[in-house]
Amino acid sequence: MVSLCLFEVEALLDHELVTFSRGKGRNQMPKAFYRFLIKWANYTEDNNKWEPEEGLLTCDDMIKEYKAKNGLAEKAIDMVNA
Repeated sequence: MVSLCLFEVEALLDHELVTFSRGKGRNQMPKAFYRFLIKWANYTEDNNKWEPEEGLLTCDDMIKEYKAKNGLAEKAIDMVNA
């Protein structure tokens, strides 16, 4: 049995666009994802941590608001292809 421990996100402080390629030669496919600097609720700033967007399971609305406020595309790959 797997037990998940979920932490509450207080704020998204910053972001990074992480890009890389998969495949070789002409078959290379660009890939990208966002990472966010997280301020966890009820923890000090010493515990702030970079987390990939896919690992943030409970703050979809916060992520949407952050992206809109900071001019980010919904999908990270769209920032690469722009």
